[in-house]
Amino acid sequence: MNGTLLIAGGNIGATEQGKADIFGRFSALCGGKRGKVMLAVCASGEAEESFRFNRELLLSAGIGEVVLLPLTEDPALLGRSGWTNHADEALLPLFDGVSGVWFSGGDQLHTARLLLQPDGSDTPVLGRMRRLLSGSGVIGGSSAGAAIMSRTMIVRGDDEGTLTLPVCTDAAAYCDNGGVSPEQLLLSHGLGFLPGGIVDQHFNRRARLQRLLAAMEDADENEGFGISEDTALEVSLSDRALRVHGSAYVMHLTRSGGTITIKKLTAAQHAVQ
Repeated sequence: MNGTLLIAGGNIGATEQGKADIFGRFSALCGGKRGKVMLAVCASGEAEESFRFNRELLLSAGIGEVVLLPLTEDPALLGRSGWTNHADEALLPLFDGVSGVWFSGGDQLHTARLLLQPDGSDTPVLGRMRRLLSGSGVIGGSSAGAAIMSRTMIVRGDDEGTLTLPVCTDAAAYCDNGGVSPEQLLLSHGLGFLPGGIVDQHFNRRARLQRLLAAMEDADENEGFGISEDTALEVSLSDRALRVHGSAYVMHLTRSGGTITIKKLTAAQHAVQ
């Protein structure tokens, strides 16, 4: 693959510099004023408002055109103004001329259910996104839009729940306690744009080191990326070079022979391989 991922940890705009760095970089990767970006707000419980808000951010960063991917599970929107819960061939013409896709925040399970078939295979829309990445296209996202990047997706959980409760891999059987600790670790299928490794987000503001370690072990992955708020990890898929943008840092975890190594990557560092 020759494309690029830009994976943000959430709360972009906690600092003006972080917002400028992250969206400015996404704009540059997508071609700036010549670029056309598809905005996917599938994760949001307020999809129309999320589209308006994120569209303005992208246009302000210098993107030439922003179009909506009208996918939602919200029954109040379905069938109105083109909104649908079918990621099929009917939506593929929307990709004409698109150089990048941006996934907003919300609940990552919505995104996964909409873009993956029940058997875990790609919908036509997800297949088209992979074609974009196989060229020089860009896929980015923040918070829930970051969680979906890896093959194994972290959905819920905190460190206390990870240490005291078994890992759950069945979203239908998950006992949601409303985010009250201890919160059981829930893993599900992500979209797998990142070839290897697991992504976690809001890493500098919430207790999540243990849950990322547990997710790596359960999924038998040797890399984990804990991405801070107002920060993004850029991954060049052609050479696996990593670069950090924004106001904080990314914790890069590697597992080898039973040993975990943790490196703190900051925006002051240039490409790391």
